Amino acid sequence: MSKTEIKDYSTRIAQASSGELVVITHQIILDCINEARYEKEQDNKVAFIKKIKKGQKALRSLTDSLNVEYNISKELMALYIYVNKEFVEAYVKYTVQPLISIEKVINNLLVGWEKACKAEKSEPLVDNAQQVYAGLTYGKGTLNETIMDNDNRGFRA
Repeated sequence: MSKTEIKDYSTRIAQASSGELVVITHQIILDCINEARYEKEQDNKVAFIKKIKKGQKALRSLTDSLNVEYNISKELMALYIYVNKEFVEAYVKYTVQPLISIEKVINNLLVGWEKACKAEKSEPLVDNAQQVYAGLTYGKGTLNETIMDNDNRGFRA
């Protein structure tokens, strides 16, 4: 991921509700898959494995956050276990074929989570996060970011 993409994700995460965080995590997994495919095309095994591990780490955060008291969580866990097995196969065999099946599963889950998020009307999880405002100034076409009302952030005593 480029620094710009990381910054974009960071901004989205800071302002996301719990459902939106799940959507973002699924999108991160898809980004890792696309990057791993690119690294395989470039025949860069070290970078390919790094992207696979990054995707597994994002997947692990999804499995760790499941509440298995609900039946739907058990079904999601089964899907996440399957996806992890496919990640392992891609890693061990150094092939992109398992990534194709992972992409199908994650895309289907992503569609469902996006619909669920539209129905959800919860507040962002980080309540003391900085509001992000950005725009073009009258400078030489550069994007300048200004932080305002920064006096009440961080720990509250």
